[in-house]
Amino acid sequence: NYNSADNFNVGDWVEIYNNSGLDVDLSGWKFLDSDDSHIFEFPQNFFLADAEYFVLCQDTLAFQTFFPDVTNFTGNFDFGLSSSGELIRLYDHTGVLIDSVEYGSSVPWPPEPNGNGPTLALLNPGMDNTLPENWAASAAYGTPGEINDVYVPIEDDIVSAPQLQLAQNFPNPFNPSTNISFSLPKSGKVNLSVYNIRGLSLI
Repeated sequence: NYNSADNFNVGDWVEIYNNSGLDVDLSGWKFLDSDDSHIFEFPQNFFLADAEYFVLCQDTLAFQTFFPDVTNFTGNFDFGLSSSGELIRLYDHTGVLIDSVEYGSSVPWPPEPNGNGPTLALLNPGMDNTLPENWAASAAYGTPGEINDVYVPIEDDIVSAPQLQLAQNFPNPFNPSTNISFSLPKSGKVNLSVYNIRGLSLI
């Protein structure tokens, strides 16, 4: 939820779902937007069980006012999410990037969440959350802390199909260094080549 409707001003919030197959200790993990100085650090002894949801709120008081039945939330983060779209990131306690999404507020991203009430909702936790076609506008004000109301089942073989994923470098532009995150379907040796605009190898 990055831009609430005027009549349902719940504040910004992000739902996190653990689909790792294991319980995860989020102690010391960090949530950031595109500004490196905007940091929310998770408290010690903060655990998220496998297949469990929770909501990270900008303003827990406003969130409770509009969602009194939701109890699996935490906060507060002291920055807002851009209504024009931006990068949001999740790092573990060692500084490794665990997940990131650079959402948009206009096509190909669903435009309805931009101040009209609905939220951005991932169609299925097994889908690639970096692709706008895997997101939809929620039916109402979202379903924080539980399965999304736009949930679409997908075949197990599609969910589990291994994929190479290469993330956008960050920061960009950069000087003198940048980070490039990638994930592999299985362990192995990797050669990563980076070229400049002239086609010359940088590393």
